[in-house]
Amino acid sequence: MTTVLLDRVPRAGTPVDRWLAGLDDDVVLLTSEEAAPGYRPHLPDVRAFPDYDDNPAVVAELRALCARGGVRRIVHLTEGDLLRAARVRDEFGIPGPSYRDLLPYRDKILMKRRVRQAGLAVPDFAAIGHDPDAAREFALAHGHHVVIKPRDGAASRGVTVCRTEDEVDAALAGTSDGRWMIESHVPGGMLHIDGFCHEGVLLSCAVSEYVHGCLAFQESRPLASAQLDPEGDLHLRAQAFAARVVAALPPLDRSPFHLELFTREGGGLVFCEIAARLGGGHIVDVLALSSGVNPAATTVRAQAGLPAEIPVIRPETRYGFVLVPPRAGTVTAVDSPRPHDWLDLFRVATPTPRTFTGAGASTDTVCSFVCHDQTNLMLRKRLDECIGMSATLTHWE
Repeated sequence: MTTVLLDRVPRAGTPVDRWLAGLDDDVVLLTSEEAAPGYRPHLPDVRAFPDYDDNPAVVAELRALCARGGVRRIVHLTEGDLLRAARVRDEFGIPGPSYRDLLPYRDKILMKRRVRQAGLAVPDFAAIGHDPDAAREFALAHGHHVVIKPRDGAASRGVTVCRTEDEVDAALAGTSDGRWMIESHVPGGMLHIDGFCHEGVLLSCAVSEYVHGCLAFQESRPLASAQLDPEGDLHLRAQAFAARVVAALPPLDRSPFHLELFTREGGGLVFCEIAARLGGGHIVDVLALSSGVNPAATTVRAQAGLPAEIPVIRPETRYGFVLVPPRAGTVTAVDSPRPHDWLDLFRVATPTPRTFTGAGASTDTVCSFVCHDQTNLMLRKRLDECIGMSATLTHWE
């Protein structure tokens, strides 16, 4: 029997050969050309593809493997592989989440309908069809303060916040292919809840607040995240909200999820979106540090049908991260910070020198930090220190 893995992430981040210890199957890895060299010394069958995310040859190879017979499981890690793995599972009757089950976790119109039907607060929203006039009427009804974004997007790519009629018209240009949606703007902050669910039940989660919003990269400002104190009212309400969202969507087997909620002025919570995968940035690192269990390893082992420990957040320490985005210009060097007992990780994400025109997504970074402290308030001070350090560590011209 064979287990096929779809994983474009370099082995330094996902050492799947170690995570699959105890698996009796042969393992075939389909990966990117960039990541393949790191896996080849550790796995006997590594197949590399250029332009992995958009290359139809990846699915063609997966289908060919399944057509020959003997494929027991298809394992995926990133959002780009979610639906293409599901389609092939359905075609060949392979166990695992189906396309029908996973689609509401990718299509934001479908997910918002289900969450709204469950009685939870959701922004007003509408699909943008092939004629954008209806979207213009929607924007007018909401004072033109709206958000236009892809129905299946991730990492805030392609998201535009509009405040005027001209901005709406500009954002609607090129949205007639049916892949876009419009929704009312929700003022306030944003939380992200990251954890695991099983058969519609929340198993465990961490609740964090974005200190700077997901769209901060559009202004070349760092994105920061800080875990909330577990005994706090906001944490408890967000956790209860997350449990209701999970129950409203198709049940999955020991699946990770990444949920984002708006926090209205006055304390109300409003659904933004959810994904059936681990969050980006340093969310995996933060969950691993705060639980002692690598959530990516849990995800791989669960999909492969192996025993998998669910990460449970320990209450004594709060963790957070800072992502420093590129700005327009050339970064000539990135220095390392001096050691601090509260600084868990510092990563340089680019070779230097390198010229940028800015960031295109919330996870685009020049460098990043992961740190901890005992409370949310103390952690936020550490995050501010990291942001301050980043200004002196990165050199631009």
